[in-house]
Amino acid sequence: MARRITIQCPECGAAIEVDVEQGTAAHAGQRAAAKDIDLSQASDWLRGEANRRDQNFERARQAERDKAARLGRKFEEGLRQAKEQPPTRPLRDLDLD
Repeated sequence: MARRITIQCPECGAAIEVDVEQGTAAHAGQRAAAKDIDLSQASDWLRGEANRRDQNFERARQAERDKAARLGRKFEEGLRQAKEQPPTRPLRDLDLD
């Protein structure tokens, strides 16, 4: 005798009968009715998403601006160090003999 359990789909809410012994879906019931959507809540949510997107963009833009300044300072520091220290020839194994 096949043992069946009924579970609910987390995505659509449909009832699914699963045959435990075979590991297959034996029967899928009707989809659950769609939830009532309040358009004012949806528009508020979209407005909030737009604000979060703008804030993330502004943070990324500021980070790029700071990155350019930071790299410029590092370049100036490296250039200053290169002027202060004369270049030296690297030692080779042949020079040590």
